[in-house]
Amino acid sequence: MKKLITIFFIVLSFSAMAAVDCSFNFKDFHSMLEAKSKKYKSVKPESKDEISKTVTQQAKLKTGEDVLFVGGGCAHFSYSFNFSKVKFKTNKVQEQFKKAHDLLLYIDIQKGKKDILVTSLETAMKKPIQKSKTDLYDLKCGDALCNLDLSSKNSLKISYSFAL
Repeated sequence: MKKLITIFFIVLSFSAMAAVDCSFNFKDFHSMLEAKSKKYKSVKPESKDEISKTVTQQAKLKTGEDVLFVGGGCAHFSYSFNFSKVKFKTNKVQEQFKKAHDLLLYIDIQKGKKDILVTSLETAMKKPIQKSKTDLYDLKCGDALCNLDLSSKNSLKISYSFAL
């Protein structure tokens, strides 16, 4: 029993040290959505979660879709744009990539923050895209991991993740 208690406290100590030894400067990180954009019907204030080290913010677009920004991290810096209420004309993958590209171009976010995702989508769209069984598509974006998730009906998620 003593060994079990000792192991438990060691694991807790390492967890506490890992939480304190965060590579990412979360304190100064904010949502990438430009809250004063005229392209949004409404924008909720950002919320910060100190435990998970994430910032979230939601906006309703004038085009009818909703976008949820989630970003932050500790050992990884990541962010994603989750679009819901998306209306696809067809279920063809190429058209869904184009819709993701157009939505990403439409939203106003901090300058330079969407360039890598836009470029990775444009690169992918230059060639025919094969339908994935999982509807999860890896995108080329240098040393980072980027992907487009089309697995949920009427929504899409574009993500970026970089190990620190």
